[in-house]
Amino acid sequence: MANPAKSLTEETLEVMKMALDRRDEVFAIVDQATDWETAIADLANLFGVDQDLCASVMNLQIRSWLPSWRARVDEELEKHVATRIQGSAP
Repeated sequence: MANPAKSLTEETLEVMKMALDRRDEVFAIVDQATDWETAIADLANLFGVDQDLCASVMNLQIRSWLPSWRARVDEELEKHVATRIQGSAP
């Protein structure tokens, strides 16, 4: 994990959120990639994250690009951030 204060779930949700925000770029990378590893490496470069976090983007299903699914990602991410912040409060 790039940030030890964040959980893997929180980091994964952040990457998914970035992918949803930049779907055209994500689809272009996937269209141009010659294989799974290349796509993951290029996504990691696009988002500035570790490659292991980008497997979740590659595993997204078409339904995951619906606005309703995006709202669930936002809600879940907010919960994880709030939990982390509460846990670090004095």
